[in-house]
Amino acid sequence: MKNTSRLDPFFNPRRIAIVGASERGMYPAGLLRNLLDYGFAGDIYPINPKRETVFGLRCYASLDDVPQRPDLAILVIPRRFVMSTLRQCIGLHIPAALIITAGFAEADEEGKQLQAEMADLLADASLTVIGPNCAGLASITNGVIATRLTSPPQAGSVSFVSQSGALMMALYGLFADRRIGLSRLISLGNQVDVTLADGLAYLAQEGETAVIGGFVEGVKNGRGFADALQLALVAGKPVVLVKSGRTEAGQAAAATHT
Repeated sequence: MKNTSRLDPFFNPRRIAIVGASERGMYPAGLLRNLLDYGFAGDIYPINPKRETVFGLRCYASLDDVPQRPDLAILVIPRRFVMSTLRQCIGLHIPAALIITAGFAEADEEGKQLQAEMADLLADASLTVIGPNCAGLASITNGVIATRLTSPPQAGSVSFVSQSGALMMALYGLFADRRIGLSRLISLGNQVDVTLADGLAYLAQEGETAVIGGFVEGVKNGRGFADALQLALVAGKPVVLVKSGRTEAGQAAAATHT
């Protein structure tokens, strides 16, 4: 488990770049639309060399062209462009990247190789990555809604970290139906860098979360997992976890985070 302060740019960014932004598509359009609609007060830089504007915002051809360094880069681009974009993020000293793009270790042999290369790239880099193959994240209180939501967000003190993007969104709907206010949502995806233990530890230590929920498919780092739960215990924050993947069908679903 690494220093959890490295997750701050995901939840408190001043400037966000969306690489692959568009006015069409669930994530290329939906994430940008959510940031605009739900009150993100910082700067948003759509990145797409094929467009001049996206939803009225100036669109930039490359991360190299934006006026100020983003705190967070969100990648909604084809798999073949992800590695070069991560190298660009590292070169520009962007501290955090959220990779929505799928098609890595969960997909095929080429994807497994690309994810292994990604892990090697990040091992000595200052860039922190959530994903790939994730459903995004949210910080409800400050309008950082970088995921799909089935209804308008209601701010509160419950946070949720999930190894399944689909289950995170489904449980978001249950929270909304019961009028339970939320603070942070984290979809971890393939956990090439930020892990379940990192997410739990961050929520245990940040000030806006009072209760932590989680959807768990598997635990690879038992020590880090236990340490994160200890942090929550010391902070007086209840942790409620749901574990899946006990049956053959459940294990197959867990392998793709669906």
